[in-house]
Amino acid sequence: VTAGFVGVVKKDLLYTGDTVNTTARIRSVCHDVNESFVLSGAFMSDFEKPHGYKIKAIGRIELKGKVEWVKLYSMRFE
Repeated sequence: VTAGFVGVVKKDLLYTGDTVNTTARIRSVCHDVNESFVLSGAFMSDFEKPHGYKIKAIGRIELKGKVEWVKLYSMRFE
């Protein structure tokens, strides 16, 4: 991830990079699958499921700009 300021009069902080792009693509899937929270398989491998959450596999999804399909999960509060 790269961060930098853009703008002349009003400076805004801008983040760019593969992680930010992948996150935006995953976020756009929420609407398609009617879920509020969608998590990647990479995140799930490091996530210890706390009590009160229901995790469901969505499947592998092709995300724009990614060579490999990404395994996604939904998360709901129980």
